[in-house]
Amino acid sequence: MRVAQKVAKPASYHLPQGFSREIGRIVVHWAFLEHYVQRIVWLLLKVDAKRGRVAVRDASMERRIEMIVDLAGIEGIKLETLDKFPSQTKEAGRRRNLVAHGLWLEVDGSWYVQDITGVHPQDIKGLLSHKRRIEPGSKKMDMETLRGITAEIEQLINRARLLQQEVSRERSTSR
Repeated sequence: MRVAQKVAKPASYHLPQGFSREIGRIVVHWAFLEHYVQRIVWLLLKVDAKRGRVAVRDASMERRIEMIVDLAGIEGIKLETLDKFPSQTKEAGRRRNLVAHGLWLEVDGSWYVQDITGVHPQDIKGLLSHKRRIEPGSKKMDMETLRGITAEIEQLINRARLLQQEVSRERSTSR
C-alpha cells in the first residue's frame, strides 16, 4: 500500500459503484475468514458450532490464531500450514480495516482513504509520535488495489482451509 499523504478535503460517502462493491467484497471475505478460523478453534476444542458460539467468545484474528497454536500444542499437533499465516492475516486485516473504517476523500478524480485511528510512527528526528486523528494521513486508492486486498483475503481463506484439513488429519491420526 502506498505511503500516507496529507489531503485536506472533505470526506465523502458517495464512492464510485465499483469501489463500494469491492469494499463490500473485502468486508464479506474477511468475515468469512474470521468464521473459518473460529471453526478451527472449535475443531481443536472438540465442540460443535452451537457449543462453540456459546462457549468461545469472538476474539481478534491474532488472538484466534494464538488459540489455534496453543490448542494444537496441547493436542500434540504440529501445524506446517501455519507458517507466515499470523503475519499475513495481520497485514490483510490492517488493509481491510483501513478500507472498511477509513474516511474517503476525492481529489481531482482520484480517491484517497484516510485512517484516523492509532498513532503515527515516530519521525526521522525521533520526536514523539502523535495520534492520527490530529494529523491524519491519506492513501491513494484505486480498483486494482482494492481487488488486490480481496485476492489477498481469498488466499488466506484457502490457507485456512488447508489448515483445517491439516488439523482434521492430525486429530484423526492421533486417536
